[in-house]
Amino acid sequence: MARKKKAERKTGSKSPEKSGRGKLEQFIPDAENIELAERYRHVFLQAPVGILRTDAEGRIEEINPVLVSLFDLQSTDQARNLNVLEHPVMRASGLSGYVADCLQTGSGRISEGSCVTESGDEIYIRFYLSPIERKGEPVGVQAMVVDLTGVRYTENRLLRLYDYFSNIVSSISPLVTVDADFRVQFRNSAFCNQLIGRDVREGENLFDVLNLDPKEEEQLRVDISASHNRRIENHEVKHGNRLIGYSIFRFADEVGLILKDITRIKRLEQRVRSLHTRLLSAQEDERQRISGELHDGIGQIILAAKLNLNTYQKDPQNQQDRFDTALDLIDRASQELRELHTMLYPSVLRDLGLESAIEWCARNVLEVHDIDVQMKVALKKKLAPDYETQIFRIVQEIFTNIAKHAAANRVRLELTVDEHNNILLRIEDQGVGFQLDEIRLRGGGQGLENIERRIADLDGNVRIETSPGKGTQFLIEIPVAAGAWIEHE
Repeated sequence: MARKKKAERKTGSKSPEKSGRGKLEQFIPDAENIELAERYRHVFLQAPVGILRTDAEGRIEEINPVLVSLFDLQSTDQARNLNVLEHPVMRASGLSGYVADCLQTGSGRISEGSCVTESGDEIYIRFYLSPIERKGEPVGVQAMVVDLTGVRYTENRLLRLYDYFSNIVSSISPLVTVDADFRVQFRNSAFCNQLIGRDVREGENLFDVLNLDPKEEEQLRVDISASHNRRIENHEVKHGNRLIGYSIFRFADEVGLILKDITRIKRLEQRVRSLHTRLLSAQEDERQRISGELHDGIGQIILAAKLNLNTYQKDPQNQQDRFDTALDLIDRASQELRELHTMLYPSVLRDLGLESAIEWCARNVLEVHDIDVQMKVALKKKLAPDYETQIFRIVQEIFTNIAKHAAANRVRLELTVDEHNNILLRIEDQGVGFQLDEIRLRGGGQGLENIERRIADLDGNVRIETSPGKGTQFLIEIPVAAGAWIEHE
């Protein structure tokens, strides 16, 4: 009996030990779950993105502070009574519809939306939805919501900046960038439309696009290679019958070229050089003409006066007539000097204007040779001095040619303005005329060349109608810039 009780005590002493170890084994997983739950709770509350969980009806079961703040909800507790499917702001953002779709289909969803909160702020959000399933059936939705408002604002600002700089780049000279293999990476509209004349695709070879002659292509390749070490600016290549100027710049691993069709500029430069040469030639001709006038006219008169004075000085009593002759010659020299000065720049042009200067020229160049002049001048406004001087010189040169060569007895001049404010000058004589082609072939007609040069300097044009025995007519048109007309005072 005692042995039996002892055995029972031994058996009883083992049973509590086994029972305690079983409880401990059960407690360890529970503790781990609690720790995991605490970690999850910490992440849920401290996450920088919005997180919520709904039940199968769309009611919010859990929501973190980020989402409460994002949707202008009053508190976490107040938010737990809301239904995602019915909340107006969530509906406006698209979140409600995607939650309903996720509950219905059991499929996850990633999407974006925007809405205006109750406080009036516009927000942009991206949401990641996944269904919560139990036994294969969706019993809720878990959503992570990322606030993209700041990102979208930055994107929009960058897009505006891109559009701004894109418009600037498109409006400047043709621009293209290429990689190390000369494949086009970027090109502006000016490069395609103005320079190439077609759309250029990204990846096309630059030299296939430009289609340069081998020599010109080699020059451009050398310059691109040299741009590693120095700046390449204002170089030129021929492109068909055009001249293309270019500068090369580098950034990162690409090469940029700014190009410009400089054909017209080069032609203008050549024209300026030609005009300068002609100006120097005209100045030299004018100097020679003045020198001739002084030597052959005034110089000879002064020499004759000197000889007469020398004779008078030797015998004043008997050579009084020589003294009188010398005085007459000096008066003649003085008169010719005044006439030469007036021909070089008549004061009447400065003081009274173009019409009066032309009338003066008609009297002193034509009427002194008994040539009748009929004039019609209809200028409603005064011209700028440069225009008046050039037009006066053209008229003066034509009148001088008529007086010297035409053997005319009548001249008609018309100076008018057309509807485009262009000067129309018509001068017609009834003289002997001439063979225009023959004059040009012989290289003669210095006066004619002077007339045509002055008209060209004003960007005008002239038509000369003449033939032997039928007189001559000059028809001249000169465009006048709007700013060259001056209101009469």
